[in-house]
Amino acid sequence: MFWFGEPQPSDAELAEGVRLVRLINTTRREHNLNPLTHLEILDNTAWIMVLEMLKLDYTKGSHLDTQGLWPSDRAKKVGYLASVTESLASNARSAQAALDSWMRKPEDRKNILRRDLWATGVAIHKNNYVQVFGTESSKYS
Repeated sequence: MFWFGEPQPSDAELAEGVRLVRLINTTRREHNLNPLTHLEILDNTAWIMVLEMLKLDYTKGSHLDTQGLWPSDRAKKVGYLASVTESLASNARSAQAALDSWMRKPEDRKNILRRDLWATGVAIHKNNYVQVFGTESSKYS
């Protein structure tokens, strides 16, 4: 359940999010890394940014939203207190296309393959993809 309000993701977007998490975990396993745990609280964090991407000129690739918040600020807003990092893809046609794009970008590839990350959340809306990665399992309320 998303706390942020309207619009809500469609059933197809929710299913695509599940597919994205599976693809990310497959990629991690291929690199001898543990799979990420999918957390709703991080889905909520990602949802804030996916809606912001509709307002932003995302071509600049900024992780700063229109409220002046960074990924860690958005995570704290929903109650996740540990460190987070974020990957964004605009105009992606599928979860596979978003993953392929991220794996070509050094910073996003690093996010996907970081050993210290244990959790993830995703949001997809109107071909905008956001994946949030979290550390430290004990630091969320």
